[in-house]
Amino acid sequence: MGGMFHADGPLGLNSYPALNSYTAISAEAGIASRANNQAYSATAACMNIYNQSRDNQGGRRVIIPRKLELIAQDGNDNGTDIRIHFYRDDINRRTGGGTELSPIPLASSENDDFVQIAAKAKIWVGDLTLAAAGSTERVLWRTIVKNEIQVENDKIVIVWGADGDNSVVAASEVTITNIPPMWIGPGKNLSIHDVGAAQTVDPQWQYNFWWEEIETP
Repeated sequence: MGGMFHADGPLGLNSYPALNSYTAISAEAGIASRANNQAYSATAACMNIYNQSRDNQGGRRVIIPRKLELIAQDGNDNGTDIRIHFYRDDINRRTGGGTELSPIPLASSENDDFVQIAAKAKIWVGDLTLAAAGSTERVLWRTIVKNEIQVENDKIVIVWGADGDNSVVAASEVTITNIPPMWIGPGKNLSIHDVGAAQTVDPQWQYNFWWEEIETP
């Protein structure tokens, strides 16, 4: 596993990386989100990421989102655009609804002493109900990714920490959106909100999410 930082593992062996990569992938058929999500609401989201590592037991981590793919399995009927909002808070905001995604560790080894490190990210997607915003909630980014109706198999790709201008095109099957880094510290929460002006049917996203977790004191 060249190029990765390593920490001492069991018996002093460098058996696992301190920087761990994971993916979480939803069912290909898609997951329903809020149908008439025509304007931002603090209590409705399509994705919520909570960092469970609040204390030193099991290791405190920082979650580093890298890439998210949203693949439409339905059209957002009557929608005239797709906009995405990103908010960070100091509490776990998800209170109900949606589907929990299972993290998949990407690291592997033939070493018998190698240990897969369980992720600290708690990830929910779909038609999510959120608690009211905490006093420390902050909007991190708002962006428009498409300026016409979304149709089946259209794909939105969100890349954290990448530079470059975004092109918002009407008839594009794949839209790539670059946004700033959004590290999620211990006990912190990142909520992602999809909004479609005038939409009456949700796109039923299929989610592909890639992130990394790094040990922190």
